[in-house]
Amino acid sequence: MPAPLLIAIDGSSRAEALLALAVRQALALAAPVEVICVIDPGYSLGNPDRHPISAEEAVDYPGPAHEQEGAEHVVKAAVQRLQRAGVTACGHVVSGEPEQVICRQAHELGCQLIVLGHRHRRWLARVREASVCHAVIEQAACPVLVLPPHDDGG
Repeated sequence: MPAPLLIAIDGSSRAEALLALAVRQALALAAPVEVICVIDPGYSLGNPDRHPISAEEAVDYPGPAHEQEGAEHVVKAAVQRLQRAGVTACGHVVSGEPEQVICRQAHELGCQLIVLGHRHRRWLARVREASVCHAVIEQAACPVLVLPPHDDGG
């Protein structure tokens, strides 16, 4: 079986276009797809660096519970979309700094390609926070396919 593709999604409005691009690439390469959604470690219920939050803690900390549930929903929907298109896919939620997690996951899974979306941000946002897309391009050990902000994925 060919090496997998890694698609990193965040549940944004661009998710459908990004999934359409991933479907085309996966089918063309006859490759499976690994879907990941990266969340902040402070919002991870199952952060590997600490014990999982219990049901009682989830009630006490609704923010992390909501973030985790949202990320799990995004991954599940993406995997189902890929599978309906005839692509072998699986996915999971990972916590950490997005660019580091994406590159590490791609390396550990032996991925042949990373598929990412890029969104246009105003200059002040770019100054305050580095682009995950640019960081992944710089750090990745495999090619990175980027869906530009104006592309509909079709």
